[in-house]
Amino acid sequence: SYIDRWRIFPRLFIGSYLYVLFLVTDWFLALPDPSASQAGFASAVFGVGAAWFGIYVNKSDAKSDS
Repeated sequence: SYIDRWRIFPRLFIGSYLYVLFLVTDWFLALPDPSASQAGFASAVFGVGAAWFGIYVNKSDAKSDS
């Protein structure tokens, strides 16, 4: 019940995503002349993380609704 209450795994995933986001941002900004595929990859990483974070934030606790 502590794991569910503290939401440890979702917070670990958010932390991992932020680390990957930092790495991708640093990599992309260091490119001298980014190609369209490199920009698409960075955009996909940003978009997927934003969507996942939105789902995480808007998820209601099923136990509190009862």
